[in-house]
Amino acid sequence: GVQTCALPICARVPMELARRLGRLAGYAAAPSAPSAVEVSFGGEHDEVARPVMLAAVEGVLQSMAIAPVSLINATVVAEERNIALSRRINRSVSGFEMSIEVKLQVDGQTVRVVGVPVQGTPGRIVRIDEFVVDIPSEGCIVIMRNRDVPRVVGRVGTLLGESGVNIGYYHQSRSNASGQALAAIAVDQKPSRQVLDRLRQVEDVEGVWCAMLDESTRSD
Repeated sequence: GVQTCALPICARVPMELARRLGRLAGYAAAPSAPSAVEVSFGGEHDEVARPVMLAAVEGVLQSMAIAPVSLINATVVAEERNIALSRRINRSVSGFEMSIEVKLQVDGQTVRVVGVPVQGTPGRIVRIDEFVVDIPSEGCIVIMRNRDVPRVVGRVGTLLGESGVNIGYYHQSRSNASGQALAAIAVDQKPSRQVLDRLRQVEDVEGVWCAMLDESTRSD
């Protein structure tokens, strides 16, 4: 007979994106653990909001190297660690039929990532904190915060090239209000801890972290 999906509208695509957004947010929060996770779902199918939240929480916990964690036990594992969970239903990001936002409270700060499902792919990340980006939610991504001044891109690209790290794309987003910039750099292989430390020492670079979005293993 014809197989049917137990989840509404076969929610696998938005769930996989939510899981990756959870990992990305969790890596951004490291080494601190979040005190709260809020997942917002924007789209026509409200019933997808709960499985999407479970997948996002699973991704956050995976980034924290907590195992075993699954959709079934994600809420229990989070509650055991005093992580408050909430979900919201709101309007989708303009121009998209569906969007997912994962927001963490960490040490009094907020980490926010937003993604949109794209059929046939794991989806795209369209916002990191206040920065507008457009990057695939896959592979290894180096996220870098820096002052919005000349020559940072060149220094970073040179350092990665000299270290044998091949860049797939380099997306630079600017915030006119703060004078800050955020770079999302897709690389073909995970940079070593030494390379990440060297990036952190580049002039005008204020923070560097690395996220492995296809895996549940912790990255540095």
